[in-house]
Amino acid sequence: HYPLRRQRQMCIRDSKGTKKLSNAFIIASKSKSFVVMTNDPESKSDWMEKIKSAIQNLPEYLILPEEKRRSEEAPIWVPDEDAIVCFVCEGVFGLLTRKHHCRKCGQIVCSTCSVQRKIFSSISNFPQRVCDKCYPRDIPKTLSNLISQFI
Repeated sequence: HYPLRRQRQMCIRDSKGTKKLSNAFIIASKSKSFVVMTNDPESKSDWMEKIKSAIQNLPEYLILPEEKRRSEEAPIWVPDEDAIVCFVCEGVFGLLTRKHHCRKCGQIVCSTCSVQRKIFSSISNFPQRVCDKCYPRDIPKTLSNLISQFI
């Protein structure tokens, strides 16, 4: 895992959704995004305010425009305990079928459905696991159009 001090270009936002996440907020950056849980709404507001203040005090060149930050954010990983089946093939996880996170969407998949690899420069210079649902999205349209002409 990457220490927070390396997260120079990050944003803080409310995690809207279920009642389970009503006291939670999201810290998102290019290399790591995650949900922060608090005990109550007051703690949530206090933490969000302090972190936003710290980000505002960063030098201007370290802060990306909102639309660019959103497009480059790392996905929030689905917690291991929330996945019983593979996101792609719906195969049941067990002793012989391990859980893996897709580095593009954050979903939990089996090894068969995450054979493909892609380099995410914000994470590492080494190829990272990508699920079968995300991998085709990364092929440029011109290349896929070229391939379809020969099939």
